[in-house]
Amino acid sequence: MERLDSQILAEVRSLLERRWVDLSQLRLGTTNGVVYVEGILRPRFDAVEGQRGSAAFGGKLKKEIAAIAGVRDVVLAALVPVGEEKPCRNRRSAR
Repeated sequence: MERLDSQILAEVRSLLERRWVDLSQLRLGTTNGVVYVEGILRPRFDAVEGQRGSAAFGGKLKKEIAAIAGVRDVVLAALVPVGEEKPCRNRRSAR
């Protein structure tokens, strides 16, 4: 039996809270086992596993989310590398 999206989402939230991620600036969703994480990815404290300011922080979280039972894919969208001020956005070069 496949897990419900609501069960997956609850486990994703729990994982992010255990990793001290500030959930107030994130939007989370799950559709058919695909987890969507949008917004600003930032730890709640400056010293979280030595990852403050590291792009490795997002990659590590993505792997941990992907390991949750029932997760088919993880989409990280518009995330700010930890320590930056503005959200990353897709930009087209002016020609």
